[in-house]
Amino acid sequence: MIALALGAIVGLGLAFLLGKVKGGKSEVATTLAVPLMVYEVAEGIYGGWSGNVFIATPLGDFTPKEIIGLETFLALLVVLVCVHFRVRGTFEIDGFIGFSTFFWAMVGFGIGLSASGWSLLAIPGLILWGILMWISRRNSLVGLRATPCTDGLSELVSESGLRCLTDEESLGVYRINGYLLVGGKIGNFPQWREIVRCIAMAPEQRTVQGVIIGLIYLLPVPAGIILGDGIVTALALLILAVLDYLTVAFLSVRVFQRALPEDCREVMDEYKKFIKESKKREGKRVIA
Repeated sequence: MIALALGAIVGLGLAFLLGKVKGGKSEVATTLAVPLMVYEVAEGIYGGWSGNVFIATPLGDFTPKEIIGLETFLALLVVLVCVHFRVRGTFEIDGFIGFSTFFWAMVGFGIGLSASGWSLLAIPGLILWGILMWISRRNSLVGLRATPCTDGLSELVSESGLRCLTDEESLGVYRINGYLLVGGKIGNFPQWREIVRCIAMAPEQRTVQGVIIGLIYLLPVPAGIILGDGIVTALALLILAVLDYLTVAFLSVRVFQRALPEDCREVMDEYKKFIKESKKREGKRVIA
């Protein structure tokens, strides 16, 4: 388990340092990249071995390819535990929505990496995915830094039967599993009450949509099995994970916009312009 130890020490150490310099967001994002670091180290140590070679470990004897996949999968498990404890209260509302998409893309990427070394690891990988989805359904707001809404905003949201959370930094309004997340800066938009009402009226994500999005996140798994292990595979799966992230973000926005009531389309167009202009002033990009 040399690659696991080296990759985890370097990766988690780098994440810790970035967390001290740039904050918890950078630390969590870097932590999610640890399986890639372990995979690369394992490829450097075990990659290219041929013949009837077995490597003894505390878990048994494995071929070089199997040990590459196994150490990567174990690294993913370590990362998920670290992120679970570190992510609490880290992200404001806007950042939390982006992190959620990034998190699932990186989990799918990690499972794909491990399966490229040892294809049988796709099975526990998919089981792990199912467990994470179940946990997410039970507590979908882990990592969110927000407080209950007060005064008029709370009354406005309560009319729709949703619970309301807000912060002081965000511009967006999102509906997630019975909650309406309202960015505190939305008050700068003149028709903010209409925006809150429209998004509160929009339907929740359908099961079919959730399944399609899950399949997109998991594309690195069959791709990894087909390509096999290697540095080129790691690069290809990383590109695929980035494309998954962008695709899900784009599709989520488009599906949500189509689900809005007809009388909300005009004010939502104005709201999108407001967000783009605000983000542009802050030097950020937005998918809207």
